[in-house]
Amino acid sequence: MSSLLSVLGQPASGQARVSAAVISRVAFDARDIYVRYARQGATDGITYYLVPAAHVGHPLLPARCYTQRLADFQSLTASLPAAQRRNARSWERRMIGVAQTGGPPGVEILTEGAGVGTGRIVTLEQLRAHPYNDVGGGGNNKITETALVVPDNVASVTARYSAQNYPGRVAHPVTVTRAAVNNLVVFVFRGAWDPPTLTYRSASGASLSSTVRP
Repeated sequence: MSSLLSVLGQPASGQARVSAAVISRVAFDARDIYVRYARQGATDGITYYLVPAAHVGHPLLPARCYTQRLADFQSLTASLPAAQRRNARSWERRMIGVAQTGGPPGVEILTEGAGVGTGRIVTLEQLRAHPYNDVGGGGNNKITETALVVPDNVASVTARYSAQNYPGRVAHPVTVTRAAVNNLVVFVFRGAWDPPTLTYRSASGASLSSTVRP
């Protein structure tokens, strides 16, 4: 993870440190958390936590649940041609193996405060294959927040909020650019729920990726 997110190269220090007490209080969807490397901060009324862990996104279930899952999958794939059936069942066994360990390695970004609270899991595989994760935003008719975990080559992100009448009220399009700090970019927009279009940029200003919304 530290090869993709340089912020995780050193343990957190000072006010950025997340205590074990906070880890136990906040509902992180992660197991075997690297507590010394977890980080917290605040921006525009939003508290955020960046939490790396050996296993994310898969709560452990009783063994019988995984047995039943495999049996159901085998039943669903029974009509496939033999080669496809073998490949599909082999893939499912690998996925079950990952789930039985508690999930793949990755990071969780969680935000809370100012009327919003959201969590997002980003696995190590996702960071490698899709480094520019469009996580949209969450909130209500009065506020939306968008929290992004970005790789080292992203220097800034531009968010474009379109005009809208409902929900919320946005009289004209709004564009906001924020620098990436410690592999994080957090946008807080008061006025409407619709998430923004995002453009990821390098230090030279070149566009690395852009999301498109209808």
